[in-house]
Amino acid sequence: IEFLSEEERLLESQVIVIARRPQDQVTFLLNNKISDKFLFLEKPIAPDYDLHHRLISYLEKENLQFSIGYIFEFVDWYSEISLIVKNQSIKNISIDWTLEKRSDDWKSHENQGGGLLKYYGLHILYLYFLLEFNIDQIEIKVSSENLDLNTKKIFGPNINSHVKYGQTSEFKVSIDSKVLFLDASPFGESGVPGVQDPRVSILQKYINSRLGTENFNSSEYLSFEKNIVSKVI
Repeated sequence: IEFLSEEERLLESQVIVIARRPQDQVTFLLNNKISDKFLFLEKPIAPDYDLHHRLISYLEKENLQFSIGYIFEFVDWYSEISLIVKNQSIKNISIDWTLEKRSDDWKSHENQGGGLLKYYGLHILYLYFLLEFNIDQIEIKVSSENLDLNTKKIFGPNINSHVKYGQTSEFKVSIDSKVLFLDASPFGESGVPGVQDPRVSILQKYINSRLGTENFNSSEYLSFEKNIVSKVI
């Protein structure tokens, strides 16, 4: 992996991982002729509905292969929760996520594509999508400081997620009130001195899984973006 800031060199690569603000990502993609490349996109892929619609149309028209950085399926607790949702004796799954709000980070600003729903909530909505919860009947309550995402499986547990801003960061997954996972971050031992940021290995798993899949297509991401994200962005 080579980190590049020059767009000309970037366009020479066969695989492009974009780590830019959504607005900058849209500008880069729409202003450059891109073909025969695999794109790893930042989420949300665009900061607002109009640009989201334009970018989805562009990706479809150009038939580009792409993946979007929803990476909860590569964290340790995902494999456990994916089995738990099939257990009809389980009644409730809850996710409680507290975040420190940083004024210098675009992820905290809704008008830049950040905010509790547009950035952090999309992580959870894609998790629901993967676990085959009833996305069509999801209840969303959002304010500037709190977000609730609640739904259920037809034959399975309810799932309730609460995301909020607070003084310290914490991520907790509970099954029928019993804690399954608790850390400062959903990705594990964040901020521990001498320990590599766990997101590095998670991103490696994510990238390797997509590039190592024969005949990978982006239809799952297109479905999620068109049917779910377009309604909340």
